[in-house]
Amino acid sequence: MLSDIDRPLNERGRNDAPLMGKFIFDVAGTPDQILSSTAQRARETAELVAAPCKYKQGIIMESSLYASTPGKYIQAISKVPKDVKTLLVVGHNPIMEQLSSMLCSGRPNEVSFRMPTASIACFIVEDRTWNTIELGMCELKWFITPKIINK
Repeated sequence: MLSDIDRPLNERGRNDAPLMGKFIFDVAGTPDQILSSTAQRARETAELVAAPCKYKQGIIMESSLYASTPGKYIQAISKVPKDVKTLLVVGHNPIMEQLSSMLCSGRPNEVSFRMPTASIACFIVEDRTWNTIELGMCELKWFITPKIINK
């Protein structure tokens, strides 16, 4: 039996990830950087999203995003170079849901986010560099799930 970190992306995820990559490209263009957990399913998701959103650089693999906390995600994000304007983070629930809430409100469960596999939350960070992001200071620009796109 495979360990959780080695578990591959399921069929639904393999189908939805490229669809979400195309959506990202159509709505927001190509991200400047993709940051992903090192778990197999996250790596596969990042790779399947990267192609249709025309991302050509290497995906940054960050081991601290697996079996983690929202604080570890913030630490990883804070290391992103200043010249990166758009960042795509591929991670795991329930941490991504908690992180999304914390970015908007400062608290992990203040804003209810249910993020199914391959869903995307897009945040605006005004007048900040990655190393100065403060919890509760981000604005949710949009949120989309594969189910919504497929309708």
